[in-house]
Amino acid sequence: MPVNVVIRACVTAAAAGAILAGCTTTVTGTPTAQPASSDASAPQNTAPDSPGQQNDQAAVKLGDLNIPADAKSVGAPFDPCQVGWPAFPEAVRPRQEKKPKLRDSGGDIPFDTACRYDNSDDVKGTVDPKTGQATVKSGKDLIALIIWSKPGGIPGNPAEVKGAVAATFAGKAGWTKTGATSKGSPICTTAVQLANGVGGVSVTNSRFPQTDTCEIAKAVTDKIAAATP
Repeated sequence: MPVNVVIRACVTAAAAGAILAGCTTTVTGTPTAQPASSDASAPQNTAPDSPGQQNDQAAVKLGDLNIPADAKSVGAPFDPCQVGWPAFPEAVRPRQEKKPKLRDSGGDIPFDTACRYDNSDDVKGTVDPKTGQATVKSGKDLIALIIWSKPGGIPGNPAEVKGAVAATFAGKAGWTKTGATSKGSPICTTAVQLANGVGGVSVTNSRFPQTDTCEIAKAVTDKIAAATP
């Protein structure tokens, strides 16, 4: 008989220069030194100080050398991870606490700190034990990325963003832009000009079609704008 399995959704969507990404990878094993480069100018690997030093490293997690920057480390005027689910419309909030996760810009996205909020369905599927064939039913997404960008990063002026429409959030100027994922899920991205840099929200929403995606993004951006100079 088929075996039921549940897999957490991994979603990547691009919107107005911000990436929503949900995967991390862990590689188990002991790191080993690479052969020395033939280029004399290249830095050379060295052996550990003691034989036990290697054994102490049981696993290497990809991204450990590129830890996401938090609000304090970059001098942000607000903390995206502290905005919290209460800033979202009640209809889309999780019934149980789902802690937001600090996100890395990947080095080529012009925000300086960001936090990912996820209230998506699980991906559900069955596996036939006889054939090994899997049938997967994708869950619906509700993902928001709240960001802060230093001056000179993400523009606060809608004229500088293709497809953006001028908007106001708690009396502060900004913009709104709509789009969709490759699966057709609506995306709404907002940005508001602050005294120091730009705050922004990008929402992907297929889970709560009764709630307009831009209403979600606007509600959160209004909270940020009202609480931040």
